[in-house]
Formats: sequence, structure tokens, C-alpha cells
Amino acid sequence: MTNWGMKARTVLLVLLPTLIIAMLLLGYTHSLRLRDMQQSLHDRGSVIAQQLALATEIGVFANDSGVLNHIVNQAVTRMDVSQIQIYNHQRQLLASGTAANNRSKAAPLPEHLPRLPNDLFVKEHRGSLTFTAPVFLQRTTLDKSPDLQMAVDAYFRNAFADNILGWVNVTLPHHRGFLQHYLTTVIASIIVLLALIASALYSKRLFNTKKQPRQTQINSSTPGELHILEPNAATMSTSLQPAQNDLQQNVEQATAELRQTLETIEIQNIELDIARKQAVAANRVKSEFLANISHEVRTPMNGIIGFTDLLLKTKVTPRQTEYLSTIQKSANHLLSIINDILDFSKLEAGKLTLDNATFNIRDLIDEVLIALAPKAHKKKLELIALAGPDVPTTLMGDPIRVKQVISNFVSNAIKFTEQGDVVIRVKLNKDLSDHSIIQVSVTDTGIGLSQADQKGLFKAFSQGDTTSTRKFGGTGLGLVISKKLVEMMHGDISLESTPGEGATFRFTFRSDMPVSRKQLPLSSELKGFKVLLFEEHPTTSHLISQNLMEWQMDLTHVNSPEALTSALINAKQSGFDYQLICLGMNAFDESTFHSVARYIKPDNGTALLVLVNSPVNELAKEYTGQKRITFLPKPVHLKRLHQTIAELLIPKEITAESQHMYDDTPSSNASPGNASAQPRVSPRVLAVDDNAANLKLILTLLEEMDLQATGANSGPEAVKLAINQPFDLILMDIQMPGMDGMDAAQQIHKLVESPPPIVALSAHILPEDQQKLETAGINDHMTKPVTEEQLSKLIKKWATPAPAPTATPDSPAAAAATPPATEAPTLDWNLAIRLAGGKPKLAREMLSMLLEDLPGEQVQINRAYADKRFEDMEAYVHKLHGATCYCGTVELRKATQHLEKTLKTDETRESLKEALDNFNRAVERVLQSAQKEAWLG
Repeated sequence: MTNWGMKARTVLLVLLPTLIIAMLLLGYTHSLRLRDMQQSLHDRGSVIAQQLALATEIGVFANDSGVLNHIVNQAVTRMDVSQIQIYNHQRQLLASGTAANNRSKAAPLPEHLPRLPNDLFVKEHRGSLTFTAPVFLQRTTLDKSPDLQMAVDAYFRNAFADNILGWVNVTLPHHRGFLQHYLTTVIASIIVLLALIASALYSKRLFNTKKQPRQTQINSSTPGELHILEPNAATMSTSLQPAQNDLQQNVEQATAELRQTLETIEIQNIELDIARKQAVAANRVKSEFLANISHEVRTPMNGIIGFTDLLLKTKVTPRQTEYLSTIQKSANHLLSIINDILDFSKLEAGKLTLDNATFNIRDLIDEVLIALAPKAHKKKLELIALAGPDVPTTLMGDPIRVKQVISNFVSNAIKFTEQGDVVIRVKLNKDLSDHSIIQVSVTDTGIGLSQADQKGLFKAFSQGDTTSTRKFGGTGLGLVISKKLVEMMHGDISLESTPGEGATFRFTFRSDMPVSRKQLPLSSELKGFKVLLFEEHPTTSHLISQNLMEWQMDLTHVNSPEALTSALINAKQSGFDYQLICLGMNAFDESTFHSVARYIKPDNGTALLVLVNSPVNELAKEYTGQKRITFLPKPVHLKRLHQTIAELLIPKEITAESQHMYDDTPSSNASPGNASAQPRVSPRVLAVDDNAANLKLILTLLEEMDLQATGANSGPEAVKLAINQPFDLILMDIQMPGMDGMDAAQQIHKLVESPPPIVALSAHILPEDQQKLETAGINDHMTKPVTEEQLSKLIKKWATPAPAPTATPDSPAAAAATPPATEAPTLDWNLAIRLAGGKPKLAREMLSMLLEDLPGEQVQINRAYADKRFEDMEAYVHKLHGATCYCGTVELRKATQHLEKTLKTDETRESLKEALDNFNRAVERVLQSAQKEAWLG
């Protein structure tokens, strides 16, 4: 071979790859043939199994083993089948057949059997393929006998599940395929091996060179054409030697630099890990700081807001009221800022969780607008709420967080709008089977936002106006919190705005399947009443008109003062048959009001309803000349509007506010010993707080509720009091030095036989803290600052006072608590004690105060009647009625209630004199009865 020339070697190089490709193609052809054989075997087995399933249908149905064995033997003999088994639907073997040359055991029936037509189960088992096919019963339709057909169908349903009679197992050997596969593989391997050996030998001979020291000269005695290339190869080797040396140096230098870079990256990774740990620790410290600062700030805020509210209830001068109101507003504003910071911190830490409760989106928006209406009224802005008719009445979600987002949008709209309106729209975006997507949008006519301002609007601490002379304040957290809350509610948030033309904020949230998907219609009691509506604002006009027409009222709508004047003149000329005039005004206009009010007269039965963006209380005090004039603030609340119109047009009997507190059938012979008249002791509450101001505030609020309040300023003192005295409720501060609230609660549960409910008072309650509170035995929690309304609801929920000790008529307690019997049931002493929380002394004081002021109030009421100052008379009667509701003066309460109802409902004043005489007689009887009773002194 060494004497071959270039031509011979080239020929060999061409033939060798061709030989290799030929061997590869041979192997590929054999593999294809083997796969076809396998597929043919599978198809053949499937056909045999399905044919046997059809052939054995009758035999399996009849459980005829003889017929089945005959079929099996014929199939085994004529077909290339090794085994056949037939099973019934209970997996019992009915027939079996095996080929003569087969000695293997029968294939077992698989666990998961096919149950559909043309469905097969194929399994490889010990060198063979087993095909399992279901045997179905092919029912015959009996057209001429429907009854027989029903009987047959019923029998089949009871006897066979899914119409399956049984299964057929067919086993086909595939050892021949295996042998051919092995033979093909061996032959192909030998051919490839030989080709590789030949190629290796030739390559070894062709490229066999001895290792020599690196040199630039090539010396060889190669014959043929290669001998001519040797000088050129030597020259090229000489020129490549410096390049190779340079390349080696570059590789070594790059390796060193890479090693240095890797060391630098490793150091940076260590530094980043340390920085990450420091950031985690700093975040934990920040969370702890916010939690602690929340408690430290909310604790004095609780005292400021609470005592300001209490002070406003006392007799103060108008200037002091103004100062106190300013303090109250500033404190609430500071509290809202603290809440924003805490919400942002919880969102950043992933600690804020959402509730899932039912709520009414319309009522929720009304609450937001009512709360923000004073701010809008100051700017004479129109607040409008529009909800689509397809929006479900009841939704599922977190109403507090939805309300928070809407409040933020509406508050911002009012803040950045100087004139125009703010419109809230609610519509149903998607209504799926398991949830709904609700969209809420808030559109204003304010200053708008540029594209640059919009980009950073949803970033933390970002402001729409960041100049040093900015007009609008805020923390810049509201929209960030809103965005994250919306994302947690599986929604999105968007903004459309043009500078100088206002802005529209939209957000969506997901509501799970609502309880009620239809809005309940209001009653049709207003049907047919004629109403004249004046409203210049187009959106508000459309909203009110639509509601009035839905209530089936006869509506006449005007949108200009001129049209209003013309409509009133025409109505007067034709007899003035309007029952209601609805006057909508953005700002109160005295001239328009008086021009309409002069048509409101008792003889024509017309009422006036004024909807205005102004403080209604001030207007109601200033314009109280006629009874059938009512003021309502905008925005219009649908239910309130309906109720007000119904009260104006359809007077109804009004029940006293405290009616539920009384037993209207007082018994003159009732005694404290009777079960029905036995007073109940007021709840005994233990308040625990280490802050003296907060403890004093809570005790004051509890005492104003006529509760038995006891205070403790530490955990150990609370435990000691709970052991020595019975309490109905414990209000426990959580953060206290020494023994905190949770430790104190655990000690109370251990040491007190029947521990009362314990409610936690804290400035912050995180989700992870709720589990700790439950473990400590705390039943509920309330966040500071504590309001009187929250505290009242808490007392009603958890405090269940026990009945007062039963006193017999001869006991000293009965003698002290029960006054001498009166001749008439003018005074119900047992009722007075029950209303005073079981305290006879308090009941006596309240009754004495009433009797002391009663003669003067009677004179004021009669004088107002003589002067025909019926509005003042109604105010005096209402005040006295409220006082009689807590003193056990049953007869006087009923007379006062009747007089107040007459003042409200009798426009002609015809029955007012009779009601007043009845009231005066009741007053005289109460005063006479009090003079006879020495126990009142």
C-alpha cells in the first residue's frame, strides 16, 4: 500500500464511505421489515380477538361451555394461535384452548379490562402477545312488541353492566419474529464490524507516521504525488510555528484571566449573599418597627379621638365645638395616613389577606358617596353612581378592600376636580358559570394627567403634582395600595386621562358565584303618582328619571328654570294635580326654591322634595315653614329616595324607636320575684390596658353604656381580678410590659373555672397573630382606636349578663327595690329597673330627672301649640318622648308617641287638639302619682 500513488488512495477513500453507507441502508431496511412484522402480528391478533368476541356472544350469554370449547378448539387448530381463553362478566373461565406445541401457562386476565366497543387490551407476556377483547351483547329491537322490548332491556340492565357479557383472551407467539430479529441484528453487526475493521486497518497504514521531535523540515521518502508536496508542507510548517507559539501564549493568558474572573465572581456571590441576608434582616426589623410604631401611635390616637368624641357630647361653646371638630378631623386624617403606611407594609411583606363575604355593590358605593359627599358639596360637585341592570345584587369578595379602592378613586377625583361632576359606573364585564368579573370606573372632570405623570402614578410615594408649591397633598400610597389590592382580587387597573379634560380610573375584580343574581324590585306603591322633576344635570336627570319611571310614577321632566316656571303656571291653571315636585339643584338657589315652595299647600296635597349639593341640616333648619317640604343631599341614594317619596306621598304609622324595649302590657301586681319581671344584671366588663388614658377612655365608654366596668393596668392584676370576681367579658390589651395580653388570657383560662369571653384590643393584628390569639383562648379582637359604636356591637355580641339574684317579697332586697303598689299602672317600676340594667338607684335617678323637667316641657309644648309653631312643638315632643322611653312611664310614653305621630301625619291639625289633651292628662297623672310615692324622694 505504501507504493500506491495518489490515484489508488483516492479510489480507496471513495469506496470506503460507499461501503459504509450500504451497510447502514441494509440495517435500516431490516429494521423496517421487523417493525412491519410486529405491526402485522398486532393487527392479526386484534382481528382474531374481535372475531372470536362476535362468534362467542351467544355461548357466553348462555354460559354454554361446550359450544365455547368447540369454537376455541377450531380456532386453535386453524389459526396460528397458542392459547385462547373465554371469561364471563364475572371473570370466570368458561372455555380454554391451547395449541399442541405450546406448553406455557394460560395468560391471566388483566385487572383493567376494556369496556368499549372496538377497544382492546394488548399485553406482552413470556414471549407472546395477549389480546383481550370485550364480548358485547348485540340487542335486537322488537318493533312489534314494545312491552317485550322493555322487559328485555330491563333484564339486560340488571344482569349485565355496560352490556358486557365477558372477555376473550387470544395469545399469539412471536418467537419467530424474535429469531428473525436476532438473526438480522447479528448479520448487520458482523457486516458493520468488518467494515470498521477494514477502515481502521487502512487508516492506520495510510496515516502511520513515527513521532519525531517538532521540526520545521519534513524528510520522508514517500513515493508518488505526495513527494512533490513535501517541500511546500515543510515551508508551511516553518511559517505556522510562530503562530502556534503565539496562540499557546494567548490561551495561557486567557486561562489566567478567566481564573481571576471566576475568583472575583465567587467573591461577589458571597457579598451578594451577605447583602441578601442583611436585607432580609432589615425587612424584618422594618416590619417589627412598623408594628411597634403602629401600637405606639395608635395608643395615644385612641385617647385623642375617643375623648374628643366624648367632649363633643358635652355642653361646649360653638367656638370650642369648632376647635374640637378640627382636632377630630386632624386625628382621623393622621389615622388614615397610618393605615395607608401599614397597608403598604403588609402588602410589601405579603402579610395582607383578603376576606370572602357577601356584599351589595350598590350599597357599598352609596356608603362611599355619603362619606365623601361633604367634600364634594364644598366644591359644588355632582356625585353620581350608575350601576348596570345586569350587575348582580349580591357579590362575593372582600367588601372592605373593594370599598377602600373605590374610596381612594373617588377621593382623588374630588381632590383634583374644581367644577363639574364625578361619576361612578359599575358594569358586568363577564358572567361565567362559577364567577363574575365586575368593572368599576370613576370619571371626573378635573385637571387630568399627562403621559409623563401617568407613567409614575402607580409607584410608591408618587404624586401627580411634585412641585414645592403643589396644591394637593397626600402620601402617594393610595393608588399603589389600590393596584396591589386589585391584583390580589384577580383584577386589573387602568387609567385614561387627558390634561385639562379629566381622568377615568377603572378596575376590575373577581366575584365568586353570587348569592343573588337578580336585583329585587322596589314595591309599586308609588304607581300613578304625578311628579314634576327639575334637574339640569343630564346624567343625574337620567338616573332619577329612570328610577321614577321604574316605580311607575307619572313623570313630567323639565331641565331649565324657564321650563319649570311654565310647567308650574300651566299646572296651576289646570288645577295643579302634581302630588310631588322633585327639585334638583347643584347649589341651593333661594329664588328658585321660593318660586316652587309657594305652590306647596295643604289643600292641593303637593309635596316638595329638594335634592341639593349642600348641607341638608342647615337648610332644613332655615326652611321649616311647611311640613311637606323635605331636603335630601346628593348623591341620590335609590332606597333612601324611594323611602322619602313614599313618606311624603303615603303617610304611614311610625313606631317609636325604643318600642322593642318595652312590654306594652304592664302589670300593676308585677313584683321582682316574678320570672317575667325579674331584672337582669348589666354585663360586668373587665378592661385591661397599661396606658392610663386608653383605660380611662374605655371605662368611661362602658360606664356611659350603664355597664359594670372594672379596670386593670397590667396582666397580673387582670388575672387576679378574674379569679376573685365574676365577669361577663374581658377587654384585653395585647402589648403590655411583663405579662402581655396573650399570657394573661392563658392564665385566666387555666385558673378560672368558667372563664368569660376575652376580646383583644390592639393597634395591629396581623394574619399570623390571629392563630396565636386563638391558641391563647382569645375569642375576638378589635383594632384601636376604639369607637363607641364598635364597643357597643362588641358588648352585644359577647356579653351575656346573668339574671339578678331572685329576691322574695319579704327579703330586704325586695323591700329596697320594689316601691309601694300604685292604684293605676302609670309608673311601671319593674320596667324602669329592667331598663336601667337592674340598678334601682339609677332607675330612681332617671325618673327623678324626668319628673323635674316635665312641668317646664309641658308648658313649652302647649305654648308652641298656641302659637302654631308646630315644628318647634314636634321637636319638644320628640325630645320628651325619648326621655320617657327609659323611665318606665308607660302611659306617658304612649301619649307622647301618639302626639308625635299626629304632628307628623296630620297635615290638617284636626286631631292634634285631642292628642294634646290626652298628653296633658297623662302628664298630670304621672305628677300626681309621683307625689303620692314617698320612695321617689
